[in-house]
Amino acid sequence: MYDDTRLTREIYEGAARAFFASAYVDQAEEAGEPLAGEVMDHLPEETDPEALKAAERLIMGLLEGNMMWVGALYLRHKGGLDTRTWGHYAAMEAMGHGVGLWEYVEGVKVPEIEFTGLHLDRNYFQPTG
Repeated sequence: MYDDTRLTREIYEGAARAFFASAYVDQAEEAGEPLAGEVMDHLPEETDPEALKAAERLIMGLLEGNMMWVGALYLRHKGGLDTRTWGHYAAMEAMGHGVGLWEYVEGVKVPEIEFTGLHLDRNYFQPTG
């Protein structure tokens, strides 16, 4: 037996951080402050609320497109990935990046979701003062 709620939550968390990271990079580049090194190391600890909403849309799109609870979908199509990484790759594929679940699993329908720096709740690189 498995806990679909836990699996779905972890997939959601991985997806939300991926949405946030991608949009955060967009904002950094737009502000002329490109990030060096691992993007995830630069992110604020708290995930942007709009990235959380994008992850919710992804979870609902996975459910609707595959007619299966997301935790069960993950178990059927793990591809050797842990839940958070699976969510990360699902989000990357949803945004149309060059990486995605398709590299690890077959048969998962991932919805398209546009998410850029303009979609974040705030501009993380706007000067204060």
